[in-house]
Amino acid sequence: MTAWGKLADIIEKYVDKGKEIAVEGKLSHRSYDDKDGNKRYITEVVANDILLLSK
Repeated sequence: MTAWGKLADIIEKYVDKGKEIAVEGKLSHRSYDDKDGNKRYITEVVANDILLLSK
């Protein structure tokens, strides 16, 4: 998951490993060549909104 701006600040402050969250956003696909020249593909969620589920 990728988040920017104030949403990233909220995630950093309130979300720890193991906490349950719901994420709304878009799927983003990209590729790059690694240091050995191999093509690598990445799919990630670019978050628009989150909902903290666990207390």
